[in-house]
Amino acid sequence: MYSSEIPYEWSEVLEVIEADPEIFAACLRRAKRYKLPSDAPKSHKLWIAVNLAVGYKNRDDCYFCGKIMKRDEFLSGDVHLEHFIPRKVGGQHTPGNITLACKTCNLLKRDLCDEDFDMILNNPERFRTAHLSMSLKRYQQLVEFAEVIAPRFKGLNYIIERFGATSQNRRQVWDDLRSDYRTKWGIE
Repeated sequence: MYSSEIPYEWSEVLEVIEADPEIFAACLRRAKRYKLPSDAPKSHKLWIAVNLAVGYKNRDDCYFCGKIMKRDEFLSGDVHLEHFIPRKVGGQHTPGNITLACKTCNLLKRDLCDEDFDMILNNPERFRTAHLSMSLKRYQQLVEFAEVIAPRFKGLNYIIERFGATSQNRRQVWDDLRSDYRTKWGIE
């Protein structure tokens, strides 16, 4: 059961709209593109739009690879809505399941979920065997992508354990990993 209330006061919603009407309109269009769960109130589309606009204002980078997403890319649709739990496998179009991602990351991730990326990290041969029709290039990129996004589903301590980082520099190590990934795969 969903609350019919969104966690924003109307004055806050109006501030978001007035701060950048074009960006808010683009967010609202994206939020409306997908069907809400049957028991979710229509106000969730407004909630999603506000979350996206606030998220873009606060962090204009891809949630996964860190690519800076330019305003014209956002307005043209080259910035995608990413459902953490893909809709194809039961993920819902709800505020907590959506983030902004660059086109490259969203199209690469497709309908894969955290369990798939965990398998890629822990047993890449098993994942490859289960996806033999996937091109070798896409598979290789997914292996590196899994490493880049692992802190999202494993926690930032993954960086300490995997790369020998310290708690003081783990964020910098992760940012460097994401930057190296973008450079290698031509994500500009």
